Amino acid sequence: MRLRTCGIAAVVLAVAGAGVARAGAPGIIPSANDVRSFLGGQEALIVWLHDDGTDQSVWKISTTSWTPSKVDDGGAVTSTTAGARSPLISPDGTRVVFATASGTMKIVQLSDGALLSVLPVQGWAPHWYIDTADSNEECIVYITKDDWNGTSDGGNTVKRRLSDGLTTTLWAGRAMDAGLTRDGRFLGEAYYYNYTVDFGSGVGVIDNWDWYKIGATNSNEYRTCNGSMSPELGPYWRMMSLTLPHSHFAIYRYDAAKGRFALEVEHLRPDPWGEWDETEWSNHPDFVTAIACNIGGDQYVYLASTVNGGVPAGQLRLTNTDSSFPHMRVTSSQAYLLLQPASLVFWAIEGDDQTQEKKVDVSNTSGAGALGTVAIESTDPAWLTTGTPNGSGDTWDFTVTVDPTGLTAAGGPYTFPVEVSATGSSNAPAGTPRTLSVELKILDPAGDEDGDGQSNEAEEANGTDPLDRFHIASSGGGGGGGCVAGESSSPLALIAVVGALAALALAYRSRAVRKAGVTVAACVLAASLVAGCDDGGGGTSYAMALSIFRFGSTVTLDWTATTADSYNIYRREDDGAWGAPLVNVTSATLTYDDTTVTTGVKYDYYIAAVVGASDGGVSNTVTADYVKITSPDDGTEDWAIGSYHAITWETNLAAGDWVLWVSTDGGATYGDVIYASEASSGWQWRVGYKIDGATTPNTTQFIFGSEPDVRVKVGDYSGAAHLEDESDNDFTVQ
Repeated sequence: MRLRTCGIAAVVLAVAGAGVARAGAPGIIPSANDVRSFLGGQEALIVWLHDDGTDQSVWKISTTSWTPSKVDDGGAVTSTTAGARSPLISPDGTRVVFATASGTMKIVQLSDGALLSVLPVQGWAPHWYIDTADSNEECIVYITKDDWNGTSDGGNTVKRRLSDGLTTTLWAGRAMDAGLTRDGRFLGEAYYYNYTVDFGSGVGVIDNWDWYKIGATNSNEYRTCNGSMSPELGPYWRMMSLTLPHSHFAIYRYDAAKGRFALEVEHLRPDPWGEWDETEWSNHPDFVTAIACNIGGDQYVYLASTVNGGVPAGQLRLTNTDSSFPHMRVTSSQAYLLLQPASLVFWAIEGDDQTQEKKVDVSNTSGAGALGTVAIESTDPAWLTTGTPNGSGDTWDFTVTVDPTGLTAAGGPYTFPVEVSATGSSNAPAGTPRTLSVELKILDPAGDEDGDGQSNEAEEANGTDPLDRFHIASSGGGGGGGCVAGESSSPLALIAVVGALAALALAYRSRAVRKAGVTVAACVLAASLVAGCDDGGGGTSYAMALSIFRFGSTVTLDWTATTADSYNIYRREDDGAWGAPLVNVTSATLTYDDTTVTTGVKYDYYIAAVVGASDGGVSNTVTADYVKITSPDDGTEDWAIGSYHAITWETNLAAGDWVLWVSTDGGATYGDVIYASEASSGWQWRVGYKIDGATTPNTTQFIFGSEPDVRVKVGDYSGAAHLEDESDNDFTVQ
């Protein structure tokens, strides 16, 4: 089976089961024309799992014959696909591969359900792969079952050639669940956390993805799952995964300048469903399939567009009966125009006349016909110029140039749709012309576009992006800031994934994610540094702009450079006194990971520039995100069963997705959830009872009687920090 079932979403939402089976054929909501329209005029074949009362097996539907049918072998009592998990359609659209819960991997003919092959090895998460480096040999990439220990830290990821059974170990000692990109450049993993292996550059495992890793001690702490790699070729490699608590799935695009994958777009769950699950890319870069679940456990197939994003127009519900593990193959007799990227955002500080340029690639993803000649069908405004498309066949590109001269912030917004089409081919592209959205933001120098406490002008001077509160280095976005492709963005490259995670949390929860110690404008310092200087606006600037991010048991500090022989890093705990430096680092070091932090402690930091033997200029002071149980905590509590007592915690987060667990063995294990909500002020617990639904929490379900070794644990999993704390001492319930 695919490495699915993330666990935490079921805990947070109190989902009781995998779904309620519905006897008979699956119910289909849209018409075939609705699906074609959603796919830009293309046809599609879709498979998924459905329980018809006989068995749970693979069903299919095609826009060319809009009637769902079971993939079986001529009406046998038990289908050849019974017990399947994560069926994936072959590249030619004729077969499906899947693994059962026991690890048996099968290939079945889609037309009649005929069993074509049972692989002579056991494994999970089988993926199709056409090896272009091996004469287009057809292969299956999978995880070896015997070596897998139930986590990503086990199993071998193997490529098996179907023609002769030749196997090659791609990743020893690790399990993948996202497969390979179409060109074999990246192997993806999203079980516990996101990981990619780069086979093309010699980089190997991309360690930046370690920011997603959680030191999980139980199934409630898994961070990501349901990985899937995009079918497009480079340089636009993308990976998709679910992120706890399943309220959205996120797509990350490879950033060659930074050598990592960065957040591109997120897709919010459709109302009124509780969560996403089982996301899978189709054979087309623009479309994915997913399951939307409700709190009762029912699951429904959705199609989603990676172009329109997580909006109603970008989602189409397919089934109205319980379903799971969908996959889609998009087919067309016409070429299909794909723009990468599909939108451009430029920025410039008001009064800055520097022109900016970005490239857009145009390709045909259908495999049918050629694009002919790509053309721009628009009359550009004075501030925008679209270059003449260059290329041939199915590979084209053009540039977009913006000139902010004379434009003002008050005169905006400056947006313009660029229509792109292909002409001169007998196969006119389906769904064209495609629209490229171009926006130019003119920023007030004194304004603060991203609300991070730093002016737009200061961010331009510091080389950070005034549109991004988490200070991911801009890539030629505007003004004098940003990095040229291929240029190091240190130190920002080291925290870019961290910033993307925090931005993800901000967007999908629509709440202010606290980022303690936002960077402030740097001073132009004299040779003799001072501790701080007037910024000209009545505030204080600092020798270094210090920012902070916490991820589990690691606090990452990042600061701007200044004249120094070295840097001293200072830390204090729980508002205590500042002591000796925590550590001294070289003048070339502009980032530091503090891995000596513990849960339930508040940590403050500042950086001092060392000149000679003394501290000189200092940074702003920052506070790491934290949560601390305040009651019950000292062990003197003796609470009666059925009485109400407040469980309280201290935190610097404005809000969160808080979950409370209870332990009856002194914190060795945590089982039942007694609370789950976004409120952060505390919880009146009916002692001895647990949560039993979203509307009637902990009122009826009795879970334990007298216990001398009770503890509670609180955790927030909505943001990227992944915070939690437990009672320091056991208390009594009787």
